[in-house]
Amino acid sequence: MFVRGLPRIRMIRTLLSAILNFVKKRSNLKMDSKMYEATQQVGMQVHEEIDVPTSEVYLRVGIYDLNSGKCGTVGAALNGSSAQLSKK
Repeated sequence: MFVRGLPRIRMIRTLLSAILNFVKKRSNLKMDSKMYEATQQVGMQVHEEIDVPTSEVYLRVGIYDLNSGKCGTVGAALNGSSAQLSKK
């Protein structure tokens, strides 16, 4: 059995680095060896949501593997047309 603790952080900031929204979440993944091998080949998709204003902002997403100590981030500039209106 493969078990991983994966904290994820999502942050929205202005282009001048003021933080507008910040979400931190921790997940524990459990999978058998067959599922683990498949994930090593194609990766794992994780769906998360964060509120984004319609102005120009920068999205930064980070993930940290508690077991291995490895981490990674990715970022992207978003403009008002990139934000989708939520229909809650």
